[in-house]
Amino acid sequence: MSKKKKRQTVGYRYGMTMHMAFCHGPVDQVSAIDAGERPVWLGVVAAPEPPPTGLYKLMAWLKKYQNTPVTSGPPVTSTQSISISAWAVFGGDDKEGGMSGVAEINMGEKTQSKSALLTQALGGAVPAFRGILTLVYKGLVSANSTYLKPIAVTVSRIFAGWHIKDWPDYVPEVWYPGMAAIGVDMNPAHIIYQCLTDYEWGMGYPYTAIDGDNFASVAEALYEEGFGLSLIWNQQGAIQSFVQIICNHINGALRVDPVTGKFQIKLIRSDYTVGSLPIFGPSNIIEMQSFQRAGWGETINELVLAYTDPDTRKETAITVHDLANIQAQGQVVSQKINYPGICTHALAQKVAMRDLLSRSTLLAKAKFTVNRSAWKLVQGDVFRLSWPALGISSIVLRVVNMSTGTLDGSTITIEAVEDVFGLPSGSYAAQQESEWDNPQGPPAASPARRFIEATYFDLATTMTSADLATVQADDGYPLMYAQRPSSMALDYLLKTRPHGSGDFATVDDSAAHCVTGVLDDALSIEEYSTLNISSVGIQIGEFETGNYAIVGGEYVRVDEVDPDDGTIVLARGVVDTVPQAHTAGSRIFFAESFAGVDPNPWPSGAEVDARVITRTNNGILADADAPIDTLTIAARHNLPYPPGRFRINGGYRPDEVENTITVSWVHRNRLQQTVYLLAQDDASVTPEPGVTYGIRIYDEDGVLSRTLTGLTGTSYIYPLDDELADCGGPQARLTVELYSERDGLESWQAHSHTFDRVYTGWGFDWGNNWGGN
Repeated sequence: MSKKKKRQTVGYRYGMTMHMAFCHGPVDQVSAIDAGERPVWLGVVAAPEPPPTGLYKLMAWLKKYQNTPVTSGPPVTSTQSISISAWAVFGGDDKEGGMSGVAEINMGEKTQSKSALLTQALGGAVPAFRGILTLVYKGLVSANSTYLKPIAVTVSRIFAGWHIKDWPDYVPEVWYPGMAAIGVDMNPAHIIYQCLTDYEWGMGYPYTAIDGDNFASVAEALYEEGFGLSLIWNQQGAIQSFVQIICNHINGALRVDPVTGKFQIKLIRSDYTVGSLPIFGPSNIIEMQSFQRAGWGETINELVLAYTDPDTRKETAITVHDLANIQAQGQVVSQKINYPGICTHALAQKVAMRDLLSRSTLLAKAKFTVNRSAWKLVQGDVFRLSWPALGISSIVLRVVNMSTGTLDGSTITIEAVEDVFGLPSGSYAAQQESEWDNPQGPPAASPARRFIEATYFDLATTMTSADLATVQADDGYPLMYAQRPSSMALDYLLKTRPHGSGDFATVDDSAAHCVTGVLDDALSIEEYSTLNISSVGIQIGEFETGNYAIVGGEYVRVDEVDPDDGTIVLARGVVDTVPQAHTAGSRIFFAESFAGVDPNPWPSGAEVDARVITRTNNGILADADAPIDTLTIAARHNLPYPPGRFRINGGYRPDEVENTITVSWVHRNRLQQTVYLLAQDDASVTPEPGVTYGIRIYDEDGVLSRTLTGLTGTSYIYPLDDELADCGGPQARLTVELYSERDGLESWQAHSHTFDRVYTGWGFDWGNNWGGN
């Protein structure tokens, strides 16, 4: 009897369960699964096509599909399991085997259940992995090799996974679905739209922040051009950078319309009529900083454009030349540009010629400063330049960069390059008149204003010493702080007149609007206060620390600005004011350097009317449409400053004081305080010559009980017997008022505090010591 021959092991097959995550889900469809850059499963739309004609394409087809037994079926459009039978894809058992098993494709829907294969392998404590495209595979992966081939999937996402934000409602529908797909690629306008509005992975802007008409017209233009893109954003870079990549592909710019504040896309195309473009020349250009035309050495004449091959999904390239430029330079000057989102040969050819034209042409560049008439220009806009000094009648330039300046500035700096589409219309003859008609609306009145009299600090910091010496003691100078009514307002004219009589005369023809806002919360009487910057409706950087602001009748100093926490710290009661309480809704003006000034002196007691006449690019506000504000002159600049560091019995505004009352303070000096704004708690200074201090005591009914004048020190002790005689008994509610005085003139404001005075002494004979003055 013969023995059975023992079987020999010639190799091993390897199997495993794998869980792989690929991208944000859900997606429209999964159309292919590759392992080691070879297909192991194909959807019907990506099934092997018949052998193509042409040697190069045939060789690529053979390399991709020869000896590749793959499984095919309809593309996966929802979570499901598929079978993979491609055991010979890596050469079968004689080489590295292949793949054979079951793959569970989880699209990442919001209602997706747990993976059955993953639960079987790990138990029930696994999540459903919603929101991402995952693949769970169980089966054979190789033979004779422990090296796992890299797995890849081919996906398409155009219509799935839209999350448009409009708080508090969320809209899952696709925007403008009829234009979303361009062949198998996506419309770039839709890509940018989704990046801006998606609240899960995008920027999360509400769709109301998008200029829908503009985006729709751009989507239609790109659809007509066949300009579809397919590419991946892997979140390793900022989404703003990804949007810029899209804009580079389509030769466009994402910008914000200065009129509506909404996002727009500007395509750089020959889509304008030269005669309708705005023109800038000597009438509105303040300074021509530079104008130069590129030389041949600054151009290229060969462009290599890298794009994605639609068959292999790998980088390929196309090369185009400008033969005239090559002849002019006598050599080839090459540049490579990468556009991975382009996936068709025809589109790559068009884009290559587009970029070569702009890079091989001798285009002019200009940089100049213009007045606010250019406020509406945005990056990508075109305009006409006329500059007779250079012999330029009219050439078309396109805005490359803009600097809009500061709030109180009146100039805009523009950097522009000659538009390649406008070259045939360039003219170097006589200057042409502008045909631009500004579409903005009429100017509006300033909604909030503060008409006050200049302090000594204002005069000393804006006048020369010689001019300050001529200011009369009984005169006053009006100042206007006005809120900008809209972003279209450039500045304003300040007009004044004697109250109720005569015509208004312009006294400041270029006054800057003031940064202002409204307090959301009440502001108590403190020596220092911290405010959240959002509560006053302004932006960090629009004002400087060390300057003053005005809230109610109080001047405050802006001490700190914290961009991280979004807070500001205020020192209270500076210049000639003292701390005051302010209710929620009070308006604060960040005033210094943002005032309309009447340089004419007005006598003390005079009443002055004022109007703020808004100016825009479209004209100025009619006088009759501007409200009238009225001010009574009090020669405020000549009044002594009130003392600082007001204390009662050593405390800041105590609620209760026992026995004897001690009022203390420190000196202030309007003539010295012209460099730094002293706060209430700052140290004493040398007093102004002739200044004394006064104290007034009021009883609980508000009746003046005692006035003390001519005090020259920094404290006063109010005797106990005087308290009892003046204030009606051993326990009362008193009000103490502290002010400065010089030459019969009292300070603009006085400190005032009300508190309970309590007597705690023993053995006092009320009967013998009680009485009036």
